[in-house]
Amino acid sequence: MQALAWHSHYVTGLPRIDEDHRRFLELINRFDPATAGELPPAALLRRLDELDGCIRAHFDYEEALMEEAGFPMVGAHRQMHGVFCRRLDQFRERARGGEDVAAELHAMLQRWVVDHIHNDKSYSGLVYSHLRRRQGAAEGGWLGRAVQRMIH
Repeated sequence: MQALAWHSHYVTGLPRIDEDHRRFLELINRFDPATAGELPPAALLRRLDELDGCIRAHFDYEEALMEEAGFPMVGAHRQMHGVFCRRLDQFRERARGGEDVAAELHAMLQRWVVDHIHNDKSYSGLVYSHLRRRQGAAEGGWLGRAVQRMIH
């Protein structure tokens, strides 16, 4: 499969979310058997653990943003996140058992990240608008500065 590259159509307008997505692309490309060669199980597990940690932190952050903005589909997103984390756990267990899962994992991750970014774009406008309103209401105070850091 071809390496994933960042494209402008992936932009959600939420800088931290976009930074996380860029990082996912970089980490996912490290699983590509064409460029990574055959990964020893320990290396694959280290890479999987790094990606998993980034993804779980991202999920926590975006769920908090959705809740704060009153996004009505936050429950559905939370469920999708849980399903995906369980899939990663299954790959981890298979790899620990000695199975070579690198190519399958890479293909799954490539499909997932594009779908995930598309799904994130479904709530980003609402969250961005909510954060801008909140920033305007708290302009000059600590809350306004905190919101400013979230959206810029």
